[in-house]
Formats: sequence, C-alpha cells, structure tokens
Amino acid sequence: MPIDGFDPRPITVPACHPTERALQRYASNETGPQRKKKVAEHLEDCAECRGAIIRLRELARRFRDFERCAIASFAQP
Repeated sequence: MPIDGFDPRPITVPACHPTERALQRYASNETGPQRKKKVAEHLEDCAECRGAIIRLRELARRFRDFERCAIASFAQP
C-alpha cells in the first residue's frame, strides 16, 4: 500500500558522492564532526544529495509518526 506523498524510488548516489550510509547517518545526526563537515560541504553544491537527505528525513519522520500511532493503538483498552 503506497504512503501518500512518499517517493518509493530507491535512494542512490553516484560513486563520487558520499555513500548512501553516510547520507543516512548525516540525515539522522549520527555522524562525527569531521564527516558531518565533509558531507555538509558536499551538500552545498549537490542538489541530488540534498534531495536524498530531504527524502531520508521525511521517511524517518513518517516512520516515527507510524511508530507513535502503533504504540498508542496498543495502549488503548
């Protein structure tokens, strides 16, 4: 079942870009300061990777919303 407004395309990045895992870690604030700076500098000039970050953050937000709803539904009598 599709999620309204969700782009189901896989998030892929060319070899000269940060890895998908690096972008995932950056999007969720799980990178160290050196890696964060390097990815941030890349994002300044790369619309493709900025778009990937936006999609990753939106996916994480939707997952958190789903998780909250699921937990709340189990808490109700």
